[in-house]
Amino acid sequence: MFKKLLFLLLTQFLLVGCANSKDFVLYNNNSALPFILASNQHELKAATQFQQLFKTATGKSIEVKNNGTNDGDRKNIALVIDHDITPDSFHIYIEENTLYIKAASLNGLLTGASNFFSAYVGLTQFDNAKTFVPLTEIKLDQSLNYTPKYDFEYREPYFAQNFDPSFRYWNSTHSIEDKWALWGHNIAKAVKVSPQMLAKINGKTNDEQFDFSSKELEKALIDYISGKLENDPGVNHFMIMPNDNDIVCLCEACKKEGNTANNASPAVFSLLNRLADKFPQAVFFSSAYITTQTPPKTKLKANTGVMISTMSFPKGIIIEKSPKAASISRIFDDWKAVTDQIYLWDYAINFDNYFEFYPTLLIQQQNLIYYKNKGVTGVFMHGSDEGGFVAFGDLKAYIYAQLFKDVNTDVEKEIKLFFAKQYPKTGAILANYYLNAEQTAFKSNKIIDIYGGIQQFKNKYLILTDLNNLFNKISTLYPSANTEEQKKLNLVLASVSFQKLEILRTNGVSENGYAIPANNSSATINEQSTVALKSFKEYSTANGIKIYNEIGSLVSDYLKQWQDLLNQPYKNLLYGKPLKALSKLDEDYPNIKVLNDGALGFTDYYNNWLISTVEPLKVEIATKDISEASWLEMHFLVDKKHRIYAPESVVLTLDGKSQEYKLKEEAFTGLTGVQKLRVQVKIPKATQSVTLSVKKKPEFEKRAIACDEIIFN
Repeated sequence: MFKKLLFLLLTQFLLVGCANSKDFVLYNNNSALPFILASNQHELKAATQFQQLFKTATGKSIEVKNNGTNDGDRKNIALVIDHDITPDSFHIYIEENTLYIKAASLNGLLTGASNFFSAYVGLTQFDNAKTFVPLTEIKLDQSLNYTPKYDFEYREPYFAQNFDPSFRYWNSTHSIEDKWALWGHNIAKAVKVSPQMLAKINGKTNDEQFDFSSKELEKALIDYISGKLENDPGVNHFMIMPNDNDIVCLCEACKKEGNTANNASPAVFSLLNRLADKFPQAVFFSSAYITTQTPPKTKLKANTGVMISTMSFPKGIIIEKSPKAASISRIFDDWKAVTDQIYLWDYAINFDNYFEFYPTLLIQQQNLIYYKNKGVTGVFMHGSDEGGFVAFGDLKAYIYAQLFKDVNTDVEKEIKLFFAKQYPKTGAILANYYLNAEQTAFKSNKIIDIYGGIQQFKNKYLILTDLNNLFNKISTLYPSANTEEQKKLNLVLASVSFQKLEILRTNGVSENGYAIPANNSSATINEQSTVALKSFKEYSTANGIKIYNEIGSLVSDYLKQWQDLLNQPYKNLLYGKPLKALSKLDEDYPNIKVLNDGALGFTDYYNNWLISTVEPLKVEIATKDISEASWLEMHFLVDKKHRIYAPESVVLTLDGKSQEYKLKEEAFTGLTGVQKLRVQVKIPKATQSVTLSVKKKPEFEKRAIACDEIIFN
């Protein structure tokens, strides 16, 4: 028994000793430096990056040898192009005295090297030689053997930060430029379009859409694909999408494929299958979007897939808890029946307001878990390429990159890390505010659109006092921050100021509005408006911010509209008085009170405008409220992109007698503008009934009209 016990103790001692002996000391400042083995051009390029990272981590320079041999017992790093490694992946392992990093491409090697330093050395993408304390030793486990396994095979956070190759190496992300030889609605840029390639409807050619059964189109695409694959075989993904409209080709060939008036999937995916057969080395996708939302009846080839757009999904809430959960689940199930390659095209910001924080990272984490479980294999998260013009775009690019690798990432931990590293002076304040916004939004079941005004965000999480507190804390620390942090804070402070302005503007004339009621008919400017406008101008100018949304609305125009608003204090006998709608109001615009709350509209359709589509606007007004008026003023939005046009005239009816006032045509330099009516009126005190209505122009009978205020003075 004693011998057996002694044997067990000796065995345990030996195992512990062996465990200690399994340490692989890549670097120790008291021993010889390792060196890098690299042979071909790509390996030598990767070696240069490894050298730089090693020097940042240790303060020491290491040698690169390209003869492919080791010096005895000296430790070394071998960077190897190995075409047996899965594309877009890498393999890190230790064998004898060598640390191997292998990949099928240069990008793979560079990604593997960055991941090695991040995972095993403690050097992150946020560190540099000035901030990182040099290590005296790099010790690894001799049994190290790692190949990454990510939750999604395609991972693209579409933000300006991801355009930087270094960001992609650290975060293992993809980009359109690296993978896609044809992307989005861009067939017309890839081929020279001829009439034979265009859609036919009722025998007539329609140049706004393609005929996907056209042999001419197929041949042109084959020629384009052949050329692309020959020049760069690695960029082998092709998106074959209809143009962005609801037009479907109904030629005889397309109808034979199965096309209907609102379903182009049969012809589109039939073409994809033919291209996939001809080019097995390439990957072909189309979208589930507008006319291609219905899956085809035949299975797709192995190298063919679908990218499902979430445009019609509710935004800013957890999908599984939404009223549309069942119908959305069926969408994925139906596509899963025809393909294993399901990518997602999702959205990460408010495209009408780049300064809006859109705090949906915690919400999107739950949705990404759901999408993964429904069979999604890749994600394109649509942010913006505007770089320093998108509030917290840098944070979102980083967090989405982590979630694409692991949907169970500790998001709150990563947010705190990001702010601490990127904003050393103000990071704790920013993290506290942003996390609170995220948690508040997460708990709310209110939808926030990716296109829309400030009201939804006020209902969801946005509070003026919180913005004021954030601004005051950050601006106090701003002077003591370094130049790099100040540049980032310029965007933060500009964003906070813009949000404050939007809240004040949409609050109209009220205690918390841009102007404060002075008496029954007039108002005085709220000092907060003046201060916020000055701050927004200062901090947006400091970063050279010129636009603030997807359509390119100019900051300079926004500033001018605000200055005009402040220069002409609101005065209206009708302010706050009851109005009665005599016309049917649109479902999305049911609040008649916006017509006399003092909230004037700018050239954005989503704030302060009452939009009427169902019926031309008609309201009833109490005579006593406007009997002293001598002027009538109204403003109408012109927004050609969204098919909103000013009326032909305004009709004022007193006791059944009508006076029509025609609007003067105004020329606008762009697609938007505000057309104004200001006319003299007389309202006799004996008048019993007053109605006001608008008359549409005949050519715009089915278009919308937007009015902000009815002003009597």
